[in-house]
Amino acid sequence: FNSLSDFVAYNFITSASSLFILSTHGRDMGFHNKNIVAIWHCVFVKFINFYSYLQTEPKFGNFKYIKDIHCIMKWEIFAMILILLAYLPASNAQLPGSGEITMKSDLQMLEFGDVYGGHITWIIKGEIARELREAIGSFYHVNNIDLSRASQYFVNRLEHVVENNEYGCGYLSFVRLYRSDPLHGKSNGILNSPDDVSGLIGDINSTSQITIRMLIRGEAEDGKNMNLIPHKLFFAPFYAAVSNESEFKDRFNFKNVELKSEHSEILAGFGSIENIPYGNLYLRLIVGEFFTTNSKDSSVRYVKFDPLESPLLLFILFILVWYSFRIMERNLGEKFSNTAGPINRKRGKIVINSERIALFLLYLFNLFSGWLYIVILAAGVIATYLFLHKYYSAR
Repeated sequence: FNSLSDFVAYNFITSASSLFILSTHGRDMGFHNKNIVAIWHCVFVKFINFYSYLQTEPKFGNFKYIKDIHCIMKWEIFAMILILLAYLPASNAQLPGSGEITMKSDLQMLEFGDVYGGHITWIIKGEIARELREAIGSFYHVNNIDLSRASQYFVNRLEHVVENNEYGCGYLSFVRLYRSDPLHGKSNGILNSPDDVSGLIGDINSTSQITIRMLIRGEAEDGKNMNLIPHKLFFAPFYAAVSNESEFKDRFNFKNVELKSEHSEILAGFGSIENIPYGNLYLRLIVGEFFTTNSKDSSVRYVKFDPLESPLLLFILFILVWYSFRIMERNLGEKFSNTAGPINRKRGKIVINSERIALFLLYLFNLFSGWLYIVILAAGVIATYLFLHKYYSAR
């Protein structure tokens, strides 16, 4: 630093960033143990500030508050280290309710209607997995969970929780779930595959990973604003292990649990999604839409396609425009056959192919739709004609 003002400005900016990360617990940064990451950041920044101060102190001259700054910075570092140590758990210890719950889901509407099918997979790790086993054992009065009990009791109870929307667990995106089954089904009430509840079978005190795989079916609720992945559905396996909401709150503490989601949807029909979270993959198919997201808190809304929003109609218009480019190229090439040289013809092809690619990408990623996309198609036809006319008629 060349001056005291440079140092003060730098210290203010870095301290502000530290406070921001600490206040948000690093939750937007994708870290697992967010509190510790946030505090480590603050400690690191304070060390950098203090080192910079020591390197540039001679340039500050006889500034009367320099000793106060020196003292404050040392105490800031000391305080941050104490907070960091307080957050570090004892060796090999797991906090109550610690762990991770990942819910992978997909919805597929591959018919011209509002009925959906799909899958849900819950992956439960850490201490919270042991707490779930313990709750199941207590609920069904067993010390070990075998395949028969897992099928006849827990899985049946989970199906009931989802299908009957108990505790609000019957929604995924804009779809009301009315049917759920183990991924590989059941025969005589017993799971056909133990993989449908892998990790659950055995000692209830185990902390090994639990994976639950289900098939789902539901019906779209048109025009309703809903969460993309309602939080209640995350906890459906835990609601299935208790008898009421009060017991759920008393038995489980998800304060230290990391919630993750992976969701995708394929829509083929006459419906569309509004308010899809920004930044996720979103493609427009010939007969519908496809998108993926890992956001849990975004609102989604299912609406019927306006005729001009229909992917099939817009794709047909795009094909007509594509074909019109070919007609223009042929007709103008014949009209100016005596003047259009190889170079001009090559330039014309570059223009046409560039227009085709651009219009298709606009369609594919649904950047524009409805009337606006139709206007862009018309503008593309006019622009292409003018460019071809310019190149082919040039001597």
